[in-house]
Amino acid sequence: MKDRPGIAHLYPTELRERYGRYYRIGNVFVRAIGHPPVMRALTEYALPQEWLMHFLVRLMGNLTDGRTGDARDKIMYALERIVPAS
Repeated sequence: MKDRPGIAHLYPTELRERYGRYYRIGNVFVRAIGHPPVMRALTEYALPQEWLMHFLVRLMGNLTDGRTGDARDKIMYALERIVPAS
C-alpha cells in the first residue's frame, strides 16, 4: 500500500479535473468586472437584459445540466470545454 498514493494526495488532481474549467471561467469574469469600463458597460447594457442575467447566474453558480440540458446548458458546456482547466 505504500507505493499507492493516498486519497488525500489524489484530491487536488481530482478537484482540478472536475472543476478547474469552471473556476477559470469565474476568475476571468471576476478579473473583467474589476475594470471600471467593463463593469460600467455590463451594468448599463447587460443588467437590464433579464435573459442574460439568468444565464450569467446559472453560469457563475455552475447550475447546468451539461450537454443534455437546454440551449443555455449546451452553451455553458461548450464554454467549459474551450477553457483550459489550469
